[in-house]
Amino acid sequence: MFSKLLLYVSAQQATAAHWRSGKLLFCQGFANNEEGWASFNNLLASYDDTPVYLLVDAVEEDYRSDTLPHTIGGTRQEMLARKLKQIYRNTPFTMAWLQGRETDKRRDDRFLFAAMTNPDLLNPWLEVLQHHQSPIAGVYLLPMVSQSLLAKLQIQAPTLLLVSEHSAGLRQSFFQNQKLKVSRLTPLQPATDGPAGQADSTESRFTHYTEEIEKTRFFLNSQRLLTRDEKLFICVLDQENTLEALCHSLNTDPALQCLHLSQADIFNRLGISPSELKPSCINVPHLLTLGNTPPAISLAPTALTRGFAQYRARFGLYGLGIAIALISAIWSGSNLYYQSRSEKQIQILTTQTRQQEALYQEVAKQFPESPVSAENLLKAVEIAKKIQSNSHNPTLLMEIVSHALDANPAISPNRLKWKISQQTSDQEDGTSSSQQAPQNNTPPSGGTTEKWQLGYIDGEVKPFNGDYRAAITLINHFADSIRQDTHVESVSILKLPLDVNSASGLSGTTMEKTSQTTSAQFKLKILLKPGTGTRMEPTK
Repeated sequence: MFSKLLLYVSAQQATAAHWRSGKLLFCQGFANNEEGWASFNNLLASYDDTPVYLLVDAVEEDYRSDTLPHTIGGTRQEMLARKLKQIYRNTPFTMAWLQGRETDKRRDDRFLFAAMTNPDLLNPWLEVLQHHQSPIAGVYLLPMVSQSLLAKLQIQAPTLLLVSEHSAGLRQSFFQNQKLKVSRLTPLQPATDGPAGQADSTESRFTHYTEEIEKTRFFLNSQRLLTRDEKLFICVLDQENTLEALCHSLNTDPALQCLHLSQADIFNRLGISPSELKPSCINVPHLLTLGNTPPAISLAPTALTRGFAQYRARFGLYGLGIAIALISAIWSGSNLYYQSRSEKQIQILTTQTRQQEALYQEVAKQFPESPVSAENLLKAVEIAKKIQSNSHNPTLLMEIVSHALDANPAISPNRLKWKISQQTSDQEDGTSSSQQAPQNNTPPSGGTTEKWQLGYIDGEVKPFNGDYRAAITLINHFADSIRQDTHVESVSILKLPLDVNSASGLSGTTMEKTSQTTSAQFKLKILLKPGTGTRMEPTK
């Protein structure tokens, strides 16, 4: 928020100041009567949507320090609301200002409870603001702003009494470790007409101020905020350059130490140029401090600042929209930049490609004539690669049989036949007439148009001692070893050493002499899955 309307309100008058970017651009005073309210109403016509910060300087104020159990969140808010309602029943302008924690075992929270006990002082000005629906940011007591002002003036002391003269009177604010503890406003005495009267008035004013400061010291002693033998440090903010003699008078008391800051000293420490100030601006240090760093807590009730909350949300949405638009612009600019760079690279590559093509054509003209064009050579290479990728060889079948033979050393192969066929059967399937073994494998999957790889193994069991049951068991185990390979579709036993088919008949007589069989021969059929290649590259 780069623009604010600051309103200083006292019992006698109000001063409106337009703050923008750390400077007061405009100031106007208004009497606390119907004429002043009407003038303020006319001024607000130019500041309808500007947030308003109210700074109150009045006698009707109260300050109390107290400790409460340490809590956080909603529990703290409820406890503070009950405490404020218990202390201040007749005013909505209250606050609880956290000032640290105790050092004992409980470590309770230290709070400064404050209130403006006369809400009627603000009502006429608030009615004008609400009529224009001006967003009210908060209501602040002048001593609250003085705490921030002390930090900017770089004044540090364990106990400090800040004395300043305003249109409402003499303001005395006591700070302990840079924290506000109590403050009081003493109204100014009316001046006497004439030069002699003015001199008497100045002398009596200093005397009055000295007495008020002494009363404040006695009050601090009674409240145990200051011990009797403790030295009180006093800082006099002299905005009109009229209180230097007061500080000299206070320094005569050994229990007091006074620091006088003239208008030039104040402006120099705050970085204010006197040429930038408007003649109608009063309480400039406090107004500038309020505009630059307003206190974190306000006396205004939530209902009064609801319009400011909506204003801040709207301002945040505007800022978010601007940020999104800025990011979009940066993103678009980045895309345009990369697009332009890519187009330039494409142009460069296109030019280089054309140059390379031209060089190739020049070199190609010097080549001897070939009986085959380059295009036909390319096609021939592609066809050869395709044939090579689709070719079949018995390497896979031989690998499968070799692994099975390693696991069955008693099996001795006599013949291995491999072929490619569109059918899953061959004339060799029926070479055995009376000793066809039953099929123990699953049927091959149908519906494929690819070629099948078929393998036939003729072998025998060695050594063979005439035990056909043991020989058949070895042959079945050999067939199972082949069948376990994932590339095998099925394995069929076409011939066994002994025909065990129940359909086969018996022939001969008991008188005939049987010849001694010296071998256990068998025959297997292996069907590989369609589309199966080899597990290793063929030798080139």
